[in-house]
Amino acid sequence: VAATTGLTADSKDENIEVVYTKLGSWIPKVPEGSTPVPPVTYPNDPTDPTKPGTPTTVIPHVPGTTPKDPNGNPLKPVDPNDPSKGYVPPTPENPTEDTQITYEKDTQKAKVTYVVEGTGTVLHTDNLEGKSGEPIKYSTVAKLTELKALGYDLVTDGFTTATDKNYDKDTKVDQNFVVTVTPHVEPIKPVDPE
Repeated sequence: VAATTGLTADSKDENIEVVYTKLGSWIPKVPEGSTPVPPVTYPNDPTDPTKPGTPTTVIPHVPGTTPKDPNGNPLKPVDPNDPSKGYVPPTPENPTEDTQITYEKDTQKAKVTYVVEGTGTVLHTDNLEGKSGEPIKYSTVAKLTELKALGYDLVTDGFTTATDKNYDKDTKVDQNFVVTVTPHVEPIKPVDPE
């Protein structure tokens, strides 16, 4: 509100209307199946009501995702070594409008390694990629059929028997499934010399 100058004891009363507009919020939009994240209201700038204040809160971390601003840019972590501490909120373009924060699923990696029992010799590795929490679309059937034709028998199938065949939410560690085979040995029947 601008200051009024030239006031005297006889001046007429002034009626000045001040309108306060509600500040907007950062609105987190998480992938389906994730725990919802509540909106975070912009802080108020005590010296300039036309802009939001310096953020004192953080945009929460959702494991297996990366939060992005409305332009699709990833938010910066408060601590680059520990994203679980949250992210620095983007500066809103308009303090009275909400800013959507979209959490996108991270790309995860997994591998299925076929090894020979006892020797640890790696016969084959399939490298897989997918999004956090999504099913790993893979089957060992074709490769095991191929290995059987080459003279190997299955010992253990660490992929098929895995209790969780979904991509995890940890980008720092790749998932590893091991399928163990052994060379097929045909027993020799003794021959009677007579």
